[in-house]
Amino acid sequence: MKIVVIGDLHGRGVWLDIVKKESADKYVFIGDYFDSFNIPYEHQDANFKDLIKFKEENEDKVILLIGNHDFHYMKNIYEKYSGYQHIYRYRIEEMLDKAFNKNYLNICYKYNDFVFSHAGITKTWYETFIKKYGVNLEKIEEDLNDYLKYKPNVYNFNIGKNNSYYGDDVTQSPLWVRPNSLSIDSIDGVKQVVGHTAVNGIRIENNLILIDCLDYKNEYLIIDGDEVKIKEIK
Repeated sequence: MKIVVIGDLHGRGVWLDIVKKESADKYVFIGDYFDSFNIPYEHQDANFKDLIKFKEENEDKVILLIGNHDFHYMKNIYEKYSGYQHIYRYRIEEMLDKAFNKNYLNICYKYNDFVFSHAGITKTWYETFIKKYGVNLEKIEEDLNDYLKYKPNVYNFNIGKNNSYYGDDVTQSPLWVRPNSLSIDSIDGVKQVVGHTAVNGIRIENNLILIDCLDYKNEYLIIDGDEVKIKEIK
């Protein structure tokens, strides 16, 4: 199984070049399709529509994970994070709602010992909100995706014990936790692939792979069997 993993887009269209170049069994997008300080809304809008078309044409191959910059536009989510586009909120909400109702958007994807989510899953958060007695790796994907459907507010921002407005706390959800907290409280037995926190190139640190780098480099990740490779579109 060959998996291509693409970091936070924020309206960027580089993914089109990546999927043209790379034939794969799965394409995993790590979330944050909206909100940009340098890409006009019209481009973000068109880019997301192209992404949904790609999903519709390759439904079983394309995994669209949700990020915090998508989550705050969803219905019945009354939070607004940096970059929130008030003027276009109803348009974005409508597009996300259609995609969500088609089951196109999820929180988590798991393949073998790789777990993909926007920001990462800590043991503390999982055992607080999902299971009280340990992490069930066999059901982690199902559990997290079901909660997005039925109890989405478990993914809200939580200042946590450290009063961190940046999200650097083990109590934060898979849409918000930062690498420092994730690395000290990561769930056992898996390699986590996450975006959310910008890096200047894909970083592999033990069982944590950080891929939110498209603002600096057009790098993407390939997982092919047990082999993990970093590639770049020039």
